[in-house]
Amino acid sequence: MQDGISTEQVLHVARLARLRLDDGELAHYRDQLSGVLALIDEIARLDLAGVAPMEHVPSESSSLRPDVVQASLGPAGLASGDRLNQEQLLVVPPIVELDA
Repeated sequence: MQDGISTEQVLHVARLARLRLDDGELAHYRDQLSGVLALIDEIARLDLAGVAPMEHVPSESSSLRPDVVQASLGPAGLASGDRLNQEQLLVVPPIVELDA
């Protein structure tokens, strides 16, 4: 699957993303991207003249809370739980233990 995207194009995208790819990764991503482009070409060839566009796929309402502006705790509210250090920075417990 080499006719979809060139190795030079994959290298260009990798440089833009600041990725360093070895030859194996380069070939792998070239094949994957070529496959994606082939699928896009296949979709582009479909006759969709009688298909109405969808505005929104899910019919369920959002389960998220409403976005309402509320007052923040501020430094005094945060300090009430001894969560600020002497430099007024928020102190949180570590969630990942690092092996030194």
